[in-house]
Amino acid sequence: MTAVHAVRILYGCVDWLRKHHPGCESRAIPIGYDTRFLSREFALLAMDVLEARGQRCVIAGRACPSPYLSFATKHLEAPLGVQFTASHNPWNYSGIKLKSSFGGSMLPEDVAEIEKFANAVPEDELHAFRLGRQATAPLEFNLEREYAAAIRQAAGWEGDPGRELAVDYLNGTAAGIYREILRQMFSPQNELRTGVDPLFGGDKPEPVEEKLNELSRIVAFDGKDSIGFAFDGDGDRLAVMDEQGRFLRTHEIFCLLLEHVVRTRGVTGIVVTSVSFSGLVERVARDLQCTVLDVPVGYKNVSKAMLEYNAIIGGEESGGTGFGHYLPERDAMLMAVMLLHERVLRDKPVSELVDELYEKHGRPVYIRRDYALDADYDRDAYRDAIRNLSRLESLAGDEVESLNHRDGMKLRTAEGWALARISGTEPLLRLYCEAGTEERAEAYADELVNALDFSELRD
Repeated sequence: MTAVHAVRILYGCVDWLRKHHPGCESRAIPIGYDTRFLSREFALLAMDVLEARGQRCVIAGRACPSPYLSFATKHLEAPLGVQFTASHNPWNYSGIKLKSSFGGSMLPEDVAEIEKFANAVPEDELHAFRLGRQATAPLEFNLEREYAAAIRQAAGWEGDPGRELAVDYLNGTAAGIYREILRQMFSPQNELRTGVDPLFGGDKPEPVEEKLNELSRIVAFDGKDSIGFAFDGDGDRLAVMDEQGRFLRTHEIFCLLLEHVVRTRGVTGIVVTSVSFSGLVERVARDLQCTVLDVPVGYKNVSKAMLEYNAIIGGEESGGTGFGHYLPERDAMLMAVMLLHERVLRDKPVSELVDELYEKHGRPVYIRRDYALDADYDRDAYRDAIRNLSRLESLAGDEVESLNHRDGMKLRTAEGWALARISGTEPLLRLYCEAGTEERAEAYADELVNALDFSELRD
């Protein structure tokens, strides 16, 4: 993202505000930023652009998680929130997340309208602003105390100061505000990658299993009562290690949180998930007398459905979960606190909680394959090939029973399912498959690769 791109988007935001929130100029727009190179400078540029067009703004006092910015947007009764972050993507990425007044990701139709306004801005208007032009000290906001109180209230728990934790912050924004909250509520004994490093150690701040070997080793060494957490670069996704140092799958975390919400709050209702999520969620939800609604990948789609259907919980395969009684926004801090609460209430190690899920609902095998594409790949060609997967009558010998084309193409069989889609944030083709065995899931994926018939998928 260049400064010109950012200015164009911000102009689009102003036009959207004038159309949908006339007279809102006195409402301060909160602007946040992560720990990447020039992220704060981009936030200051946003203040420059918005204030030049008559909109009042406030900037976060320090690098902050995206869920904190979502909370601030609602708390300040702002019509819009702006977060400069590239989340879990590599260090050289940058981007903007827009937040709505309800404290969640901006709705897809609003994003589309802002894009339309942004694309209509004349080129010569975009060069009046530049990074580093801010001359006066900006007005800052600090809602860390309020945010911590909101987390405790939403969790319905004050924490356990004696509970030891191991936490990997991956040099992201969670090493600030989240670290302080965890220290207030629990007793983190081992804290990894707490420093600010815009290069993220030469990697990307994504809490996936292969990047968390040290956390796994520490937790397994500590023993029976241990638990490990890891946060992504902007703090909206959570990874969990059980006391054996085993990496929990995102659907395992989500199912435990779903059970926790139903049990502790005494509610049932709609459960929103992305189309790429495990079928285990459907079985657990059905047992709890809840109904699953799946939506296209992207938390803005989850947020929209949570609002429309008054959902009790919403999550996606990438590791973020939001709660209807709090905000329709994924929040890794709240996820961590609520999972610890479930662990305490049931007085069982996390591994036993997961085993009980599978003993009751079966243990499907879930896999994902990512194929890197050229930056200038032919998107239309891939979309056509993915649509043509609907012609498959079987997967590895299993009859295709139904199709779902909400996002890419998903084919269901009696034993499982397979999904192919193009990533919305990176030049990647993603394949997701689930079946009763790993061999069958891999066979489903191989079938998709053969049907797509792109040579680069076989490299």
